[in-house]
Amino acid sequence: MIGLTRSPCQDDRATWDHGHAIAPGPTVTPLTDVWLPAKEKEILEQIPLGRLGRPGDIADAALFLASDEASYITGICLDVNGGIVMG
Repeated sequence: MIGLTRSPCQDDRATWDHGHAIAPGPTVTPLTDVWLPAKEKEILEQIPLGRLGRPGDIADAALFLASDEASYITGICLDVNGGIVMG
Protein backbone atom coordinates (compact mmCIF):
# COMPACT_ATOMS: atom_id res chain seq x y z
CA MET A 1 0.00 0.00 0.00
CA ILE A 2 2.79 2.42 0.84
CA GLY A 3 4.49 1.75 -2.51
CA LEU A 4 1.22 2.37 -4.33
CA THR A 5 0.89 5.64 -2.47
CA ARG A 6 4.35 6.89 -3.32
CA SER A 7 4.71 5.63 -6.89
CA PRO A 8 2.31 8.06 -8.61
CA CYS A 9 3.88 10.95 -6.69
CA GLN A 10 7.26 10.11 -8.21
CA ASP A 11 6.20 8.96 -11.67
CA ASP A 12 3.65 11.55 -12.71
CA ARG A 13 4.64 14.75 -10.96
CA ALA A 14 2.90 16.95 -13.50
CA THR A 15 -0.61 15.59 -12.89
CA TRP A 16 -0.56 13.89 -9.48
CA ASP A 17 -1.50 16.19 -6.63
CA HIS A 18 -0.85 14.32 -3.36
CA GLY A 19 -0.72 10.69 -2.39
CA HIS A 20 -1.01 9.64 1.21
CA ALA A 21 -1.66 6.55 3.28
CA ILE A 22 -2.67 6.28 6.91
CA ALA A 23 -1.48 3.33 8.98
CA PRO A 24 -3.72 3.12 12.03
CA GLY A 25 -2.76 1.29 15.18
CA PRO A 26 -5.16 -0.63 17.43
CA THR A 27 -8.43 1.27 17.20
CA VAL A 28 -11.71 0.71 19.02
CA THR A 29 -14.38 -0.13 16.44
CA PRO A 30 -17.28 -2.58 16.23
CA LEU A 31 -14.95 -4.93 14.33
CA THR A 32 -12.30 -4.92 17.06
CA ASP A 33 -14.93 -5.37 19.81
CA VAL A 34 -14.84 -9.07 18.93
CA TRP A 35 -11.21 -9.69 19.91
CA LEU A 36 -9.82 -6.54 21.52
CA PRO A 37 -11.18 -6.95 25.08
CA ALA A 38 -9.21 -10.18 25.53
CA LYS A 39 -5.93 -8.52 24.46
CA GLU A 40 -6.47 -4.93 25.57
CA LYS A 41 -4.12 -4.98 28.58
CA GLU A 42 -1.32 -6.56 26.56
CA ILE A 43 -1.74 -4.06 23.73
CA LEU A 44 -1.95 -1.03 26.02
CA GLU A 45 1.42 -1.97 27.55
CA GLN A 46 2.96 -1.49 24.09
CA ILE A 47 1.41 1.93 23.36
CA PRO A 48 3.46 4.82 24.75
CA LEU A 49 0.43 7.16 24.81
CA GLY A 50 -1.39 4.61 26.97
CA ARG A 51 -4.69 4.35 25.15
CA LEU A 52 -6.30 2.71 22.16
CA GLY A 53 -7.08 4.71 19.08
CA ARG A 54 -10.51 6.09 18.35
CA PRO A 55 -12.04 6.41 14.88
CA GLY A 56 -11.83 10.18 15.30
CA ASP A 57 -8.04 9.95 15.59
CA ILE A 58 -7.89 8.41 12.13
CA ALA A 59 -10.42 10.88 10.74
CA ASP A 60 -8.43 13.82 12.13
CA ALA A 61 -5.30 12.56 10.38
CA ALA A 62 -7.18 12.23 7.09
CA LEU A 63 -8.64 15.73 7.45
CA PHE A 64 -5.18 17.15 8.12
CA LEU A 65 -3.67 15.43 5.07
CA ALA A 66 -6.52 16.76 2.92
CA SER A 67 -6.14 20.31 4.25
CA ASP A 68 -4.16 23.27 2.99
CA GLU A 69 -1.88 22.89 6.02
CA ALA A 70 -0.53 19.70 4.40
CA SER A 71 -0.09 21.21 0.94
CA TYR A 72 3.67 20.58 0.89
CA ILE A 73 3.39 16.99 2.09
CA THR A 74 3.20 14.22 -0.49
CA GLY A 75 3.76 10.48 -0.72
CA ILE A 76 3.76 9.73 3.00
CA CYS A 77 2.40 7.02 5.21
CA LEU A 78 1.22 8.63 8.44
CA ASP A 79 1.36 6.30 11.45
CA VAL A 80 -1.60 7.05 13.72
CA ASN A 81 -0.93 4.53 16.45
CA GLY A 82 -0.11 6.20 19.75
CA GLY A 83 3.55 5.37 19.28
CA ILE A 84 3.21 1.58 19.11
CA VAL A 85 5.27 1.69 15.91
CA MET A 86 7.99 4.33 15.87
CA GLY A 87 10.77 4.57 13.38
